[in-house]
Amino acid sequence: MRKEDDMKRHLIETTKTLMRRNGHVTIQEITRASFSNIAAVNYHFGTKDKLIEHVVKETLDHLKKTILDEIDALPPGNDIETTMSRIINVIYGFALENVGIVNHIFWHRDADEQASNIFIKTFFETNPFTQLVFGKIAAAIGEEDETVVAAKYTLLFSSLSLPIFMQVVESASRDKHMHSLKNEHFRKVYIRELLKIIR
Repeated sequence: MRKEDDMKRHLIETTKTLMRRNGHVTIQEITRASFSNIAAVNYHFGTKDKLIEHVVKETLDHLKKTILDEIDALPPGNDIETTMSRIINVIYGFALENVGIVNHIFWHRDADEQASNIFIKTFFETNPFTQLVFGKIAAAIGEEDETVVAAKYTLLFSSLSLPIFMQVVESASRDKHMHSLKNEHFRKVYIRELLKIIR
């Protein structure tokens, strides 16, 4: 039998794995995949929604840390293309690997819309993370106008809309063009073209 902390971690990881492809998992799917029961979910998290809220927050925290690691790895005096392309690449990869979680954030409407609120608080309210990224963008482009920096920052996170678009279109059509979103060459071209807009 698992220790309590092990079971809690197991439920989180199982739910995260399920949600990477499907943002609307049921309690039955979670308990079946984790070889547990509803009582275990309720004991550790209170409700399924609280478990999912925890998974979304943890996943977004991981994205935030990866972005910060990429920024820290940038050489001093780097240009805007280098800064932006590194961050876009991280966001793009995250979105494709976590299509279900991204879908859940933008489409699922639970009672208090916690997932959407977590996303907004993490990436669009003033906090140490957003201040740091704003500062890096401003320094890279030599821009003091906060509106310009905010517009460029917002464009960065537009990459998260890609998997939703991909999922909606693929559900209506099996067009092979949609698979190009996962193609490395398309990814490079997409980043290059988005950078033209951001400039």
